[in-house]
Amino acid sequence: MPLPSYFSDYLKLDDDFEQSVPLKQQYSVDYIYRPPNQGFMRPKLYNFIRTETIYFLSPRKVLVHSLQQGRGFTYADRFATESVIVMTQTQPETENENIETTDFKVRLEEHYRINWF
Repeated sequence: MPLPSYFSDYLKLDDDFEQSVPLKQQYSVDYIYRPPNQGFMRPKLYNFIRTETIYFLSPRKVLVHSLQQGRGFTYADRFATESVIVMTQTQPETENENIETTDFKVRLEEHYRINWF
């Protein structure tokens, strides 16, 4: 499933991006949630499919796109939760270029959307 166009506004993810990144991993997990206190007129079970795509943009930058969709209950196809997480490894500035440092930091950018169709 291609990423929606509104992610392209700030992350520039589109069909060309999908084909330009050679290293990616995608997997789906199908799980069932049984609410402990079932309310009136609510389903006994909720089925969800979570699809994650991990893009390895460079040795120091990884992008994770996650899409969670419900199925098998009323209006399940009307809601979808999406997230994009960009992880960038940074190295602190040192005055001496010859000194090797192991103090790496990771900068996280997180973007979330709830889609109502």
